[in-house]
Amino acid sequence: MNDLRAKDNRDCLQLAEKERCRNRLRTRSNHRQCDINFIPLVYEADDETKQQQLICREGIGAFGRCPEYRSDQGNYTLHCELQANTRRCNEPRRQQVRARCKFYEICDQAVLISGGWNRHTNVQRHADNIKSIYNMLRLNGFKKSHIKTFFADSGDILDDIDKDGGKHTYPATNKYGLRNHISTLCRTSDCVDSFFIYLNSPALTDGTSLLWDRNQDGWATTDEVYTTDELMEDLSDCTAKQVYVVADQSFSGRLAEALQNSESLHPKVTVFTSGSKHDYSWASELTNEWARANHTDYCVTTIYESYQERLTSNPLMSEEVSGFTNTTIFGAPCDRLEFYERQDLKNAYMGCQNLPAWHWWGRHKRGGRK
Repeated sequence: MNDLRAKDNRDCLQLAEKERCRNRLRTRSNHRQCDINFIPLVYEADDETKQQQLICREGIGAFGRCPEYRSDQGNYTLHCELQANTRRCNEPRRQQVRARCKFYEICDQAVLISGGWNRHTNVQRHADNIKSIYNMLRLNGFKKSHIKTFFADSGDILDDIDKDGGKHTYPATNKYGLRNHISTLCRTSDCVDSFFIYLNSPALTDGTSLLWDRNQDGWATTDEVYTTDELMEDLSDCTAKQVYVVADQSFSGRLAEALQNSESLHPKVTVFTSGSKHDYSWASELTNEWARANHTDYCVTTIYESYQERLTSNPLMSEEVSGFTNTTIFGAPCDRLEFYERQDLKNAYMGCQNLPAWHWWGRHKRGGRK
C-alpha cells in the first residue's frame, strides 16, 4: 500500500486539518478537523506495473459516486529527464521547454500547472480544468506557442482539442523545465506583457503543490513538489508588465500570504486564490469563474468582485502594491475598455505587439537586452 508521506518533514499527506469544516456536525470531543483520504494504491507484491487492485462500486447506500478517471493513457513520466531540462523525452516533439522572446516584440505569456499524485487522485475534472483555461486564453489572444502546460504524468493532454497547442505541453514532473521557463520569462527585459499563471494541483497544508509521485514510492520528495517559496523566487523582480496568478487549489491562501510578506520583490504580481490558507478548493468553482468570464469587457479586479460572494470557500485577491491590478488578463487598461471594439483590443493589446524602433535603439545605447 502506498504510504503517501512527505519525506522532509514526515507530514502525512492523507490527513489535512483546518480551523473549521463546512456542513459538519460538531463531534463530542469538540475537536474540529477535516480528513481528506487519498485512495490507497494496492497492488500485488510481484507486480512491477503496480496495477490498482481496488475496485469502486456504484449505488451503495449513501456513499458518493465513483470518481471519473482521466480518459487519456499517455504517460511520459518515466521517459523524461527529471533532474535537468536537457534530455529529450519518449516522443521526438517532447523537447526542452523553450521561452521565445523576439526582438522588437512583446507578448502575453501563460504557464498552466496541474500536478497530481497518482492516477487515482488525478481525475477527469483536472484535465477538463486545464482545457477550459487553455481555451479561454486562446480566445483572448494568447498564442499557442506562448501557453506552456505542465500536466500530471501526461504530455498529450491537449491533443484532442488542439494538436499545435499540444506541442507545448509537458508532464508536471519536468519541474526544472517549469521553473527555468518561468524564471527566464521574468528575467528577460521587454519580453512579456501580461504573464498569466494557473495553478490546479493537490496541495499540502503549507501551500506546496504536488506535481507527481514519479517513482511511485509514496514519498513526496523535493523533485516531486513545487513549493510556495519556489514560486515566489521564480517570480521575484519579474520584468513582465503585470503578472496574474490564479490558484484553484486547497490552502492557496498560503500563496496570498507569501506575497504580502515578500518584501517588495513582487510589485507587479497579483494573486487570486480559491480560498484562505485554511480553505479547501471546492470542485472547479474558481476555474469556472475565470474560464467563463468576459475578459474583453471586464478587468481582473471586476471579475474577482463578481464571484467573491458566490464561491463556497473564501476567495482572496492579494497584491503587493495596492491598486496595481488595473488591466484585463491581456493588459488592456480598465479606463479605456469602453472605447474599444474587440478588433481594436486584438490589434492593440492581445497576443503580441511590435515595440517601436526608438525603444530598441535606446536600449541598444544603454547596453541592450538582458
